[in-house]
Amino acid sequence: MKNLGLFLPVSIQVDELAKLGFELGGERIGESTLRFGEIPEEAYLDLATDLSNGSFDEEEFAVLQVQLGFAPASYVSIHLNYTRPAYFTALKLAGSIQERWGGAIDYSGAGGTVENPFVPPTT
Repeated sequence: MKNLGLFLPVSIQVDELAKLGFELGGERIGESTLRFGEIPEEAYLDLATDLSNGSFDEEEFAVLQVQLGFAPASYVSIHLNYTRPAYFTALKLAGSIQERWGGAIDYSGAGGTVENPFVPPTT
C-alpha cells in the first residue's frame, strides 16, 4: 500500500474527520478506518488525527514547518492500493479534507514529496 498524508494547520478531532468521511461515502471497517471504493481500487482513511502519526523527528519537523509555511497541528493518513483508480480516490479524499481544514498533502509515502505529487499508475 501507498500512503498520502495531510498536515493540517488546525487541530481536528476524530469525530469531525469521521463525519466528513461518512459524508463522502466512506464505509467503516474496523474501529478507526473508513474504506472508499471497492478492492482493488480502494483507499482507506485512518481516523487518527494526532500529529505524531506523521512519523518524523524534531529535526524533520523543523524542516517540514519551513516547507509547509506553517506549524502543523494534525496529521491525517490515507492508504491506497497500487491502482490508478485508488490513486484518484485517495487524491479526491485528500482534496476534500484539505478544502475543509486547509493544510498540505504529503505525497512522500506514495512516491512523491511534500511539494510534488507522485505520478499515478498507468493501469
